[in-house]
Amino acid sequence: MNRPRDLALAALCLAALGPVLARVGGAKIGSFGMFTEHERCRLTVTREAADGTHAAVPIAHLAPHLGRDARRVILPAGEGAIGETQIGLLAGGLDDIGRLVCAIEPGARAAEVALQRFRLDGRPLASGEARVPCGVSAR
Repeated sequence: MNRPRDLALAALCLAALGPVLARVGGAKIGSFGMFTEHERCRLTVTREAADGTHAAVPIAHLAPHLGRDARRVILPAGEGAIGETQIGLLAGGLDDIGRLVCAIEPGARAAEVALQRFRLDGRPLASGEARVPCGVSAR
């Protein structure tokens, strides 16, 4: 048995135990979640056709038009993503996603983008929506 290594490992486990127990117990102060709020989200995109009908746009349909970093943030959100930073980026870019849908969906009159946000326990958080007109006139 390597006594110094075992003591160092025991000290490390004890140091991590306090914040883990605080997080499990729901405390913010002193826990690993002290500076962040864990949440999950779901991104939905629909397009409105010139005749007023709505159709869902699969998030994967956006992939060829996104950069590498945007794909890593936007694509998982269609299935439901977890992460405060990614969700914050999405919330600030709903109009941009709507403009992209307008650019790649021929005949669209408008794009509607919705971001539903939830705490990990299911309680809802402030969600966001954007409606972007595509510039196609209705007939």
